[in-house]
Amino acid sequence: VWVAMAGVCVLGGVGGRVQPRRTSFKVDAAGYFRKVTSTTAPDGELFVPVGINYWPGSVGASLWFSAFPAAEVKADFELINRTGFNSIRVFLTWPAFEPANGQYNSTSFANLERMLAMARDAGLAINLSVFVGGMSGRLYWPTWVTGNIYSDPAMSAATEAFARKVAETAAPYADALLGFGLGNEMNNVDTYSAPLPSVQACVSWTHRIYAALKQGCPGTPVIPGNGDGSLVRDTAWPLGGPTGRIAGDSLDFHPYAVLFEPCKGDGLLDPLTHAVTAYDTALVRSFGPAFMQEWGTLVTGGAAQQDGYLRGILPAAWRQGANGFLWWCMRDFPTAINVLPYATHGKETLLGLYVGGTDRVKPGLEFLVEFAHTVGRAKAPPPLPEDDPTAIGVYLPKHHYRRGDPANPGNDPSSTVVSGTVAFHTLTALANRTARVVRGSAPLPAAGAGLQVLVVASSVMTPDEIGALADWVAAGGRLLWHGVPTSAFANKATAATRRPATATTVEQLLGCTCSSGVSDATVGLAAFGATPQRPWNLTTRWRPKDDSFAKLVPAVFQPHGAARSWTTLAGDVVAVLNAHGQGQVLAMSLPIEASISPADPREVRDGWVAWYIAALRCLEAGACGSEVDPAAPGVPNQTAAGPHRATHSTVPSARFIAVTARLDNGRPVGVYTNGSDAPAKAATLALGRLNHTVQALASSLERTALAGLRAVVIPSQSGVYLPDSAVLEGYVAGGGCVVWHGVSTSSFSADAFTMLGVAAADFRSPIPSHFEWSGQRWTMGSFVNGNGVHVELVNASTLQPQWGTATALAVDDRGITTLYVNRHGAGVAVVATPAVELSLDAAALEVWLAKVLMLCADHPVVG
Repeated sequence: VWVAMAGVCVLGGVGGRVQPRRTSFKVDAAGYFRKVTSTTAPDGELFVPVGINYWPGSVGASLWFSAFPAAEVKADFELINRTGFNSIRVFLTWPAFEPANGQYNSTSFANLERMLAMARDAGLAINLSVFVGGMSGRLYWPTWVTGNIYSDPAMSAATEAFARKVAETAAPYADALLGFGLGNEMNNVDTYSAPLPSVQACVSWTHRIYAALKQGCPGTPVIPGNGDGSLVRDTAWPLGGPTGRIAGDSLDFHPYAVLFEPCKGDGLLDPLTHAVTAYDTALVRSFGPAFMQEWGTLVTGGAAQQDGYLRGILPAAWRQGANGFLWWCMRDFPTAINVLPYATHGKETLLGLYVGGTDRVKPGLEFLVEFAHTVGRAKAPPPLPEDDPTAIGVYLPKHHYRRGDPANPGNDPSSTVVSGTVAFHTLTALANRTARVVRGSAPLPAAGAGLQVLVVASSVMTPDEIGALADWVAAGGRLLWHGVPTSAFANKATAATRRPATATTVEQLLGCTCSSGVSDATVGLAAFGATPQRPWNLTTRWRPKDDSFAKLVPAVFQPHGAARSWTTLAGDVVAVLNAHGQGQVLAMSLPIEASISPADPREVRDGWVAWYIAALRCLEAGACGSEVDPAAPGVPNQTAAGPHRATHSTVPSARFIAVTARLDNGRPVGVYTNGSDAPAKAATLALGRLNHTVQALASSLERTALAGLRAVVIPSQSGVYLPDSAVLEGYVAGGGCVVWHGVSTSSFSADAFTMLGVAAADFRSPIPSHFEWSGQRWTMGSFVNGNGVHVELVNASTLQPQWGTATALAVDDRGITTLYVNRHGAGVAVVATPAVELSLDAAALEVWLAKVLMLCADHPVVG
């Protein structure tokens, strides 16, 4: 439940006269923004903010530390409006406005007023983010802040005073204020700093800042401005539940495809990637209004990938109840900005909506403009799954967060969200069902009239939750419960303090008792779309996050009233179908969603749709046969592959050593590292065995350090910062050779793409790449920390012609080009997209390096 806030703010005028607000924004009872003007009804008209997170292209996040680029800002705002957008989000870097405690920078505040006036004049609604501590990888925090803003009373008071000052400054422009933001992803700032603040301290802080902003400009909506940490991590900024709720008239979230999400699909075109945003929307919406305040692709080099992603997420998020959409961001930032955060976070330089400094939208992003025109004209929100009783509910446990909640029985936000997203995707994209998120910390919708089917996606519930579900089933609901641990039977769900006269136990709900726990790590099950010849191969371990999940053991059921039961191939009863009151429950003690890995090959991962289709048919229609559904695309008994390394151990031939020795000639090969030491060590040892002299190179390269080198090897996923990319590009143009393995996202830059002749287009799952090159079959599939992404590079970029000059030498089984060579100036650049050193054993790495260094020696442009 949320409170709709009416706009009552007034505007300051000349001579201090108070003028009535001409326009106001509010959040209505349905969770949508409304714009109230003199020509609208008192409740106003639907306003769907679609627009851009804004920094000027010339200075980026250094805006408030630089001379204010008034002409650029004015022109940008007019372009944004002309393109068809109606909103912007702007940010205040706190130290630029309050360089000393209580001393405000009048110039910065004057420039803020200029910016607000320009936005209003351009017809844009403004979301003003007050505290920007973290932004694009850099912490913008005043040096005088020496304590934790949540737990230090003096620092907390300073934040309240600053928020009030900002609101008072912005009040004259309140008719253009869509809302204040408490900050930018403040749930990532100071929430883990010593002394560690309590969840209650963080929640209390949000409410105090909310009050300060309302005091400075009453009636203007307030939005938290938190990143996805509030969904998927314990950042002490809960969306709601037992630990409290952060303040805000609308909640918000920042979904970023693949890179920052724990549930990683296989790139921008994967329907699972699209489902991540839809599920996030539904999750936030279950707590309150859901503003997609900041989002993007984090890679803009592939037109087809971006277009497919935008078409996959935007309509789906709108249908799930998202009330606004702000793209990150307007402009690319030139490589010349060799300052933090851009110098060390290269991907941040290339995320603009527009091509360079033009008014042309980048290829692949045109659908955002089309979408803005469509929803911007909408007179009413779309029908929502929450209003459709046939939409399947995906259950979010009452105790979603662990931090500050001693009653949490074992859930972790990241694991819960991955399991929920997998179930949501399988139900919607594959089984063609409509789905919604139903949270356990709120009353359940009425059985039948409000909700017919509910899926518990391997989350862990407390006795009172089980009692509430039992009551819901008894009233006519149908429950699919995945993951019933033995602990569920140890704690009777009597709900005694709630309704002692009708207390219900888990044994009565399921029609069984618990005889023991499943002891095997994996089991086979010939049911729900599988046969004894082709059984489901199921894990018995909940999706791991920490040791607490090791305590969860699937129950072995002992039926005493259940209508049907199913056993594993070993004979353990792990599934029962039971009629309870007017409803039914189909319970599987095994955590089904933990068996479905988002990183599995799509044909394996998506094969689990057969399970859901068969289980739902059994629950809803009583058709519980074990036959495989011929309409289901999946094949059971497919499991995720384990760690992959090269299985061959070919020793380099004398010819390879002789050929690569031509590279030496007294000139060493440089090995650059700025990250994990292991890849650099492996490359150094392999080059030594190939009779090369090796010179170690580190970040902050000087051009003189490359003088005399015949080649530079950049080992797997080293972070090449922007200044170093410029040095390396000049080195290759002057006749050098760079061999780059496993490009990391921090290494994206215009200089790097120019040197390599390719551009980053997608983030693919880090599953093994199998490909043929130079007469051999290669398998590469290990990434840093085992949790990275496979950056897909393409040579068909239309953004810059020099980013499409490389020649592809090898393509893997998924269609990802794994090896390119590019003639750049007088030199050559070679790039392999897998993490080579992390994937190959010592002998295979020697063979690989011998072969790729031949490309440097011969300067070929074909493989």
